[in-house]
Amino acid sequence: MKFELRPISQFGLAELKEMSGKQYLTLGTSLMGVKYVIDCLISGYWFHRPWIFSEYFAPGLALGASPISAADATFYTAMLLASLPFAFVGSALTLRRLKTLGLPPWMVVLFFTPFLNMVFFVILSVVDSRPSNKAAQIESTTQAQNLPAQSSASAVALPGQGTAVSLMNRLPADGRKAFFVAALLPVPISVLSALFSVSILGVYGWSVFTAIPFVAAIAAPILYGWHRRRTVWECVSNSIICLMLMASVLLLIPFEGIICLMMASPLAVGIGIVGGLVGYAIQANMPRHEDMPKLLGCFALFIPLLILGEFASPPTYPVYENVSLIEIAAPPSVVWKYLIDFPRLDPPSEFIFKTGIAYPIEAKIKGRGPGAIRECIFTTGKFIEPIQIWNEPKLLRFGVLVQPHPMHELSFYPDLNPPHLDHYLVAKEGQFLLTPTDSNHTTLQGTTWYQNYMGPSGYWRIWSDWIIHRIHMRVLNHVKHLAEQDFAANSVGTRAESAESAESSKNH
Repeated sequence: MKFELRPISQFGLAELKEMSGKQYLTLGTSLMGVKYVIDCLISGYWFHRPWIFSEYFAPGLALGASPISAADATFYTAMLLASLPFAFVGSALTLRRLKTLGLPPWMVVLFFTPFLNMVFFVILSVVDSRPSNKAAQIESTTQAQNLPAQSSASAVALPGQGTAVSLMNRLPADGRKAFFVAALLPVPISVLSALFSVSILGVYGWSVFTAIPFVAAIAAPILYGWHRRRTVWECVSNSIICLMLMASVLLLIPFEGIICLMMASPLAVGIGIVGGLVGYAIQANMPRHEDMPKLLGCFALFIPLLILGEFASPPTYPVYENVSLIEIAAPPSVVWKYLIDFPRLDPPSEFIFKTGIAYPIEAKIKGRGPGAIRECIFTTGKFIEPIQIWNEPKLLRFGVLVQPHPMHELSFYPDLNPPHLDHYLVAKEGQFLLTPTDSNHTTLQGTTWYQNYMGPSGYWRIWSDWIIHRIHMRVLNHVKHLAEQDFAANSVGTRAESAESAESSKNH
């Protein structure tokens, strides 16, 4: 299936005036500065609450899953209303800039996408204009003569275009070598940027998981399309292969484990597809090659600045609540004793716990009542949990004083200890709530409150919620088995004693 971009005139946008990259950069940064001042004034003077720059990337993140209060609803409604004029003006300017560059109007969607819009802004500011008349004429001639587009690139780039263009002219023009060289070239700077963010600054945020792969996914098809125009499929597949190569390097250096990279892969594929489409649009519609080295160079400078900005203005991460329920055929008094102290569990049958994810083995308690210390032993170490509420047999609530690593990383290196294992997934509190039901049954509810310091938080919460729920159910099912077995045995014994007592009374 052949994909073609419609001329911008077909979208009713031909009447928009052209705008240079310098104008777009000046107006965009000026509007951003004005908006930040207005937002700070509204937030500080009207609502008496701080406003940090990271709110633009993840608005309302600190609210988490908790119900939104009336004060929060009023605050964010006011901030949204204040942003509407800027959103309208910004989208109008972006459409003008897209028209000037001959890019499709659908790309205005990237203007509203957190973090990706920063990369998009760099692209629109750096790339100068549509292809020159000379370049377009040569391109038209080569197509008419059925010649490779390489002739056009070389002809436009030869007269004093600089060292960068000369180097890029040496890129392979076709075949598998051209494909893999283009996919490989963005990898070193991407890996170094990730190492800078994580190992030096300790930031596992939006920059690492969205901006860096997005830039790599754009750069690869631009390089691949240097000599000739590539198809959509060629560009998208080139972007995805680039991200796969980046993941492979992170595994080999060593920096990251297999399981975490697999968890990140759905996000990476999505970003690779979007980046591939953007790269396709650039190399297909703007064959003005003297701009491309400048754009790639700006990417190399911009990404560290974006990482530093995220480090300087970290978001306030919410406390999430994860709740799991189970029905147990035993009264609360029987269930209770297996919550506070349960024997060793059987080896897990769930696949997720065979990959290195930590799981509970047994629990022990020292003391009784508030202040007692419960130890929940996992495969990676002990959770030290001081008891906060001891309401036997209804509620057991505890804090978390010490916690072990959330997993053993699956890697080629046995002692791999990536930074995200330390204090990025943090359990804050937990509790067991027992509710009696009819027929001596109990509804047991296990809850964990935790924070996840990795971004995008919404994406990583999907994984952390799922893993914590599986840990809950491993414990709850174990308690269910023990309590029901105990209650059934005692019930049989009680019935036997009652029958024996009745028989004895009858004989007398």
